Amino acid sequence: MKVIKVMMSVLLLMGGFICQAQPTDASRTENQKCLDCHGQAVYAFFNPVEEKTTRRLMATQFRVDTYPPHQRHLS
Repeated sequence: MKVIKVMMSVLLLMGGFICQAQPTDASRTENQKCLDCHGQAVYAFFNPVEEKTTRRLMATQFRVDTYPPHQRHLS
């Protein structure tokens, strides 16, 4: 009987963690905002001092690669 209670407790805890791991629509929207910039090799912003749009290369340590390693050659 004690083994059954322990197994049920473990299953309930695992179910709770799985439910928490599901992304929400809000998190997908926030992630997409980040990927719109950090998923590109070049980013642009408006420079109010020069009154023009400036383009720069995204530093590799800040760039998010959305392709798995085995698909990088396809892009």
